[in-house]
Amino acid sequence: MSDAYDGLAIVEPTVGRGILQWNVMSGELEGFYAQRMARIMDLNAAAPWGGGTEGLAFQKAYMEGGGPKVLLSNGAHLVQQIVEAGPRLLRTLENSLSTDTAIAQGLDRVRGPQA
Repeated sequence: MSDAYDGLAIVEPTVGRGILQWNVMSGELEGFYAQRMARIMDLNAAAPWGGGTEGLAFQKAYMEGGGPKVLLSNGAHLVQQIVEAGPRLLRTLENSLSTDTAIAQGLDRVRGPQA
């Protein structure tokens, strides 16, 4: 009887390279986002909208509901999830390969020596 998943294999070097590339990309993204967040916070701190009626109306609308602080916080959370995905995927891969090995060893013990 043939299983639908016969022949399924994880090509470790290929997946490993992909995870390495993910980690490099996510590290660069983390640094880039941190720089941009700092720049946005600096610009907001300068209050370029001014203190006139229009500027204060803009500031009120801009800061409503947490304004850019919420956006930056949500973005930082998303970037952190992207950064953590690489190591999490690597652990998943390692666990899957270990499980496959343990299952194969268990089946070999049950089946006994093959002639």
